[in-house]
Amino acid sequence: MAKKRKVVAPRRFDTTQCKESMYEKYVHRDYFAHCMRWSWVSRLVKAGMSVLDVGCGQDAPMAKVLSRTAFPMDKRSRYVGVDMNKGVKGHGKTWCEIREEFDFTSRYAELGQFDAVVNLEVIEHMEVEDGKALLRGMRECLAPDGRLYLSTPVFYPSVGAAANHIHEYTIPELKAQIEECGLEVEARRGTFGNYPVIKKALTPEHLAVYEALREFHGDDVMACFMSPLYPDAARNNFWILRRAH
Repeated sequence: MAKKRKVVAPRRFDTTQCKESMYEKYVHRDYFAHCMRWSWVSRLVKAGMSVLDVGCGQDAPMAKVLSRTAFPMDKRSRYVGVDMNKGVKGHGKTWCEIREEFDFTSRYAELGQFDAVVNLEVIEHMEVEDGKALLRGMRECLAPDGRLYLSTPVFYPSVGAAANHIHEYTIPELKAQIEECGLEVEARRGTFGNYPVIKKALTPEHLAVYEALREFHGDDVMACFMSPLYPDAARNNFWILRRAH
């Protein structure tokens, strides 16, 4: 039986976001998982590339992470962050462009093509048809050899969707929508987990590592650590996509 969730008013887009000020006093697994995703992207993005961050958030954390790498040192590097909210941080850097109050689904043609398109924790905040428009727009903004890095929760009926999510996808559902929109899956990893589910999926070898480290990190953090190896058991997936050939 699915857990009961708070009923919210119907809306086409949900603009809530995970902000650093919410978690400055303690490490919460939601924000920890966000940090892991930003870190993954920063290792996949190389200096000299052009990067489009769709739904960058008011804190523009991806730009902050990239600013601490070799990315800004190459004059060819370019980061563009777009968000529906206003008051986005990150203005003033020569390599960083921010576009506020920007509806990507209707204005993506203004942006051109990029080596990497980043879309973390966004598609679940819109209706399915708008999600298709998002994927099609990101495909159009992707250079022929570029990669799209997308993360979103995995819907499980036994858990239910978060109250601020308009539509969460099952893995097969999102894969079908990705392919319908002219993209293909290159890789998929878990980024966030509920520890009872992750622990059940672990091999004996991984369970031994889990038990040895949980004293230091706790179950919530360890579930996030182990999730990349068990995407089908994870509560959130990170997808690496490219244009379909």
